[in-house]
Amino acid sequence: MSRYSLPSIIIFSLILSACSPRAVPTASQVHESDTTLAPTATKVSPSFTPAVEPTSTETSPAHTPTVQPTDTEISLPTSTKGPTPTPWRPEPPQETCSPSETRSCKVLIVLPAKYYAEQARFTFTDFESAGFTVFKASKAPDVVEVCSTGVGIPAPEKTVAVDLTLSEVKVAEYDAVVYIGGFGCQDQWHDEEVHQIARDAVKQGKVLGAIGCAPTILAYAGIMEGKRSAICNQDAYVKFGKDYCQVLESLGARCSNYSIERDGLIVTAKQRARNFVDGVIQVIMENTAQE
Repeated sequence: MSRYSLPSIIIFSLILSACSPRAVPTASQVHESDTTLAPTATKVSPSFTPAVEPTSTETSPAHTPTVQPTDTEISLPTSTKGPTPTPWRPEPPQETCSPSETRSCKVLIVLPAKYYAEQARFTFTDFESAGFTVFKASKAPDVVEVCSTGVGIPAPEKTVAVDLTLSEVKVAEYDAVVYIGGFGCQDQWHDEEVHQIARDAVKQGKVLGAIGCAPTILAYAGIMEGKRSAICNQDAYVKFGKDYCQVLESLGARCSNYSIERDGLIVTAKQRARNFVDGVIQVIMENTAQE
C-alpha cells in the first residue's frame, strides 16, 4: 500500500502545476505580434504630419508685410530730443475774426530793437487780413526794420513806430502775444520785462507765438522746459559760440527741424514759415471758442 493517500497526491500535483514556469513566446511569435501593431502606427503618422506643415507655411508670409511699411511711412526730423512724430499743418482761417465774450481779436506783437522785414511784414498783414487788430510793442518808442535776409550784410533799414512800450502792455487785452526774431533777438535773452510778458501770457492762458530765432526768448523766459520748438536755421550766427538749437536745448526745450511746431498754446516757426500766422489763429480760435 502506498505511503500517500489519494487526496495528498492530488494536492501535491496542484502545487507543482502552480509553481512550474509559464511558457515564453518564441521570437517568431513576438515578431508576428509586433506586425499586428505596425498598421496602427502607420495610420497615425500620416494624419499627424500634414496638420503641422501647412500651418507654418501660411503664417510666415502673413507676418512679414505688416512690419515693412511702418518704417517707411514715418519720417522723423533730425531733432535730438523727442520731435513731433508727424509735422503739424495748420489750416488757413475760414472766416474773419469776430469779437465775442471770450475773444478780443487783438494780437500783441513784441518787437526787438532790430527785426527782419521778412518775418514781420507778412505777420502784420496776415493777422489784419483775418480780422485781427495788430498792436506793436517794444522797449523803445520806435524800432528798426531790416530789409535784408542776409546776416552781416549791409542792407536798407527804416524806423518803425510802435503802438506802445512794453511797460504799457496789459496781456489780458489780447488773444495772443507774438515774438518776432531778428538782430535784436539776442538782446532780449536777458530782458526781464520781455520775459514777464511771456510768463503772464502763459499764466492767463493766452496763445504764444514766436518766429525765427524768437523761440529762444521764450526759452530764456523759462517757459519752454520740455516743449517742442521750431527754430530758424540752426547754422545762423549766434553769440557765445552756440547755434539756436543748442541754445534751446540748453534751456530745456526740444528742438525740431520742422518749419512749424505747436506744443499746447505755443506756436513756433522758422523765419520763412508762411503758415505761422495760420497756426497762431487756429490755436486762438480753439482757445477762445465758446462752449
